[in-house]
Amino acid sequence: MGTVLSAADFGAFFAPALGGLLYQRFGISAVLAATCIVAIIALLFGGVVPGTADTKQSEGEGVESGNPEITEYTSLLPADNSAFVLPPSDSKLYQAFPIIRCFREPSLVVSIFLVLVSAIFVSVFDATIPLHARHTFGFDSMDIGLLFIPMAVARVVTGPIGGWMVDKTSPRTVALTGYALLTPVFISLRWVKSEPREVAIGLYFALLALAGIGSAIVSVPSLVESSSVLDRYYQANPGLFGDRPPAGALFGIFLAAFGAGSAVGPVIAGALRNSIGYGNMNAVMAGISAAAAVAAFIWLERVPAKQSPIDEA
Repeated sequence: MGTVLSAADFGAFFAPALGGLLYQRFGISAVLAATCIVAIIALLFGGVVPGTADTKQSEGEGVESGNPEITEYTSLLPADNSAFVLPPSDSKLYQAFPIIRCFREPSLVVSIFLVLVSAIFVSVFDATIPLHARHTFGFDSMDIGLLFIPMAVARVVTGPIGGWMVDKTSPRTVALTGYALLTPVFISLRWVKSEPREVAIGLYFALLALAGIGSAIVSVPSLVESSSVLDRYYQANPGLFGDRPPAGALFGIFLAAFGAGSAVGPVIAGALRNSIGYGNMNAVMAGISAAAAVAAFIWLERVPAKQSPIDEA
């Protein structure tokens, strides 16, 4: 999971650098042409790569037939999922969207909240780095694009490590680590000044790299935590979700939360920057990061994550 997220984040943060280079050298037409080429390549891969639904279904049938695969994640004792048993309901809404009933579990709600916060942080960086770099250092479009490279590289390297940390420790521990790093980074960003120029630019690059590490770390725990919770509901309520866990519905909700955070993040950043300044805006982001750390400490899982069918889907 961490590797997949880091690959997606690399594209998101590498794109400004590539876009800035293309725009400065060849104009907006080159940027649009590159976007179309990438979209066509993605469509071709989507049509060529075979799906795995049939394979997963056959694996699920093997488990139901009494031949589950034994791995290092398999517990020697039966899991107690009694707290996740849902009473019968005649509600048409619940029957059409049974995943809604799972949001009675606080850790699932907090996981979605952490996805929202993560998206807000990413979009805040996207919205404010170009403005701050141009205003403070006089950077052009290419220089601004290069500022995103340390974040992109940091997220690519740290994403798989964050996933490994979740497997070895717990979602709670990794989330706390990420937000414990992001909070002082946001506080430090408010002190980046224009002079001395070389030192200030180097400090800004270093802080952006640390921000990339922290944001990559916090992306994984919420996905693993929510997958684990939903799997326990699936195990405790046979037939509620059909033949397979609702992996598609879960990731759809995650995409909606990430999209909402990406939409409101630039608005929040712009409003705060214009009203209280760039430094105080980062102080507010540090407060949000600290609040997310508290929520993760209270509600996320305290034991190592276990592999579930949703993780494999």
